[in-house]
Amino acid sequence: MALSGGTLIALGAREIAIGRNAALSAVDPVLFGRRAKHIEAGDEDGLHATAREYEDAMRRHLQSTLRARLQATQGAAGVEKAMAVFMGQNAPHEWPIYGPELIDLGLPVRAAEGRWSEYVDARRGGWRAR
Repeated sequence: MALSGGTLIALGAREIAIGRNAALSAVDPVLFGRRAKHIEAGDEDGLHATAREYEDAMRRHLQSTLRARLQATQGAAGVEKAMAVFMGQNAPHEWPIYGPELIDLGLPVRAAEGRWSEYVDARRGGWRAR
């Protein structure tokens, strides 16, 4: 499972090769164990300004990455749909985003090949790419 940084690396690739158990996650920033989007103004730790800065920077980076991958095939609406998923709008930060959802978002996903993928997949259940 590629969490946060691993997801950013995968989204930057021309193609994502994943086994049937592989998953990505949201990339929204986490500061001191708290999601940036949940740090409110007036919090006792004074992290609000930093949280907004991190969240804005990640949003810009993610939007740029997703536009490069999806704009031509999915349009602006597809980019926004993917933004909501990867910014963790409706799920916990670590919630897995499996192959079928990645394909539904229009990302270039294919089944991983090779012995390592077979070894891991043989020991776990999961989805199988078409």
